[in-house]
Amino acid sequence: MNSGSEANEAAFRIALQYWKAKGKPAKRKVIGRAPSNHGNTIGTLSIAHDVRRDEISDVVIPGSDTKLAPCYCYRCPFGKSPSSCQTECARDLERVVSEIGPESIAAFFAEPITGALGGALTPPANYFSIVRDICNRYEILLVADEVVTGFGRTGSWFAMHQWNVSADISVVGKGLAGGYTPLSGCLVTKDVGETLAGCGRIPIGHTHSANPLSASIANTVLAYMQEHRLVDLVAGKAARLEQGLRELSSRHPIIGDVRGRGLLWALEFVSERSTKAPLVRAGTFTANVVRSARDAGLIVYPCRGLDPFGRFGGGDAILLAPPLVITDEEIDILLQRLDVALANTKVAIQ
Repeated sequence: MNSGSEANEAAFRIALQYWKAKGKPAKRKVIGRAPSNHGNTIGTLSIAHDVRRDEISDVVIPGSDTKLAPCYCYRCPFGKSPSSCQTECARDLERVVSEIGPESIAAFFAEPITGALGGALTPPANYFSIVRDICNRYEILLVADEVVTGFGRTGSWFAMHQWNVSADISVVGKGLAGGYTPLSGCLVTKDVGETLAGCGRIPIGHTHSANPLSASIANTVLAYMQEHRLVDLVAGKAARLEQGLRELSSRHPIIGDVRGRGLLWALEFVSERSTKAPLVRAGTFTANVVRSARDAGLIVYPCRGLDPFGRFGGGDAILLAPPLVITDEEIDILLQRLDVALANTKVAIQ
């Protein structure tokens, strides 16, 4: 396919086709999480939970409003601390399955680590192993949306490798062709692939699907990554970046949380670190940081969706996703420019 939206839409349809071929056509519902972003088609908007896009489009599929709680350890929706955590966010899947009925559920979609929605929300270590077990017990396909996290972004070829858990369908894009050409796709297990092959055809093509130019570019990108061991080198770069971000946090009390993995990190901003109180006029500070960073010669991404259930009046965060080829010197420059941007950004007064 050409975009992450198309690939996630294809994964949705593959899941439905799979269960129909298995003689269980009633399994047609798909579960997503809050917050999440899987694309801009009606199907992917229905799987995802993005308040801003929902308000704008309002075209989701009826009956798709049930969402899992997020892996938001900084503001745990279950009121837990790291010491008391029982991975309730993962076990919430079983609650949703029981409410809907497993006989009607085809798949569970999740970003291994969120991108802009929520800002690099990273699950507890055993999150996906619990989710995998629940999906197995209730015959639900696990779909990992690796459009952002795939191909080295988190320090492994796929983010799910971080926890040694396999998805039934992995959706890929972005890093697949290094941003040089539109290209995305779905990777499926042998079971899913053979089941689809038995159907005779997979009707998910688009006008430019599987075009040879994009495929050739992707082959070249992946060959370069292998030859230069880019994925292996991410760990060292990630350690330098994380250390630098945590040092910035010690100098800027407005930084409440530093989270992420590999070369995908977010900073969440608060008005009071001890209470985690959000900034007034949520989003204003983030927009100002983005402008200040740009003026300093650094591009950062504004996050949204930090308050998916409207519990604390919104939130502020930025996402950092430097290229895998970034050097140690460039990481230091990134940190210096971010330091300047934060120092130059004014906090809104209520």
